[in-house]
Amino acid sequence: MKGSVLPTSSCSMEIVIVTDFTVIINFMFYDTFTGNTSSFVQQVRDDAKACNVPIVADDMSSYKTWFEAASSLWDVIAGLKGDPLVRVDHCIGTRSLPSEEVLDFVIDTWVGDYIQRAPLSLVEIRSLGGVTKEGSALPSGNVNALFFADMIVSYDGSSVSSQEQSSIMEDVHRIIVDAKKQGELMVDFSGTHSQSDDPPELLAKGDEIFGSQDNYELIKQTKHTFDSTNRFRFVFINIPLLHASPIPLLHASVQVGLQPTKNVISKLHAKNQ
Repeated sequence: MKGSVLPTSSCSMEIVIVTDFTVIINFMFYDTFTGNTSSFVQQVRDDAKACNVPIVADDMSSYKTWFEAASSLWDVIAGLKGDPLVRVDHCIGTRSLPSEEVLDFVIDTWVGDYIQRAPLSLVEIRSLGGVTKEGSALPSGNVNALFFADMIVSYDGSSVSSQEQSSIMEDVHRIIVDAKKQGELMVDFSGTHSQSDDPPELLAKGDEIFGSQDNYELIKQTKHTFDSTNRFRFVFINIPLLHASPIPLLHASVQVGLQPTKNVISKLHAKNQ
């Protein structure tokens, strides 16, 4: 990601790690991409082979719009069920190329034990590619983050004891405290990845999430007008960009699915340092 995707404006990449440490790597190529997509992702295949990690899926799909690409995940999301379905989100990111210390923190700490203890959880590590360095007004909440990672901690509340639920939250909060000690990292800067019932010292500031104090005041006024009972507090917010530059259409997505253990994930990271 750091050597190939981040400098390339016509490609983005997402790494998803789920509770059994299956790793799903998505490369998104736009219609401005001029290289060979299979060759571009070959390094992932080579690294997996070198670490004796089986590749369980290797496929390519073509989409004409972002909506087609995003909606392809809806069946997966619909399968996440609980009574209640518990979910906690947090995110981190950097405005420039991440240092080795940040990458170590993501692998060693951000991908925490909670991912096994909360069995519907996942970690997403992504980049919009070099296009973020060009300053384009992309329709994304993490537009200012060249490197971005989030944790989605989720489980069926009926199958996890109250003591274990508290323990999971304590682990998550410790990780957020550690993340705030990383001077290079932005923490919970995205309005869709921070929780209003977290401890006050962990909450992101509204002007940071929405870009400015003026934007934050506008959001508060709109929220008060249309959702005074706070019914939709955990719903993803989409705010139209008034001066957004057009972005290239999505051309293709190459997905490589690996099934390593966490130790192997660390080895894959170390191999690429």
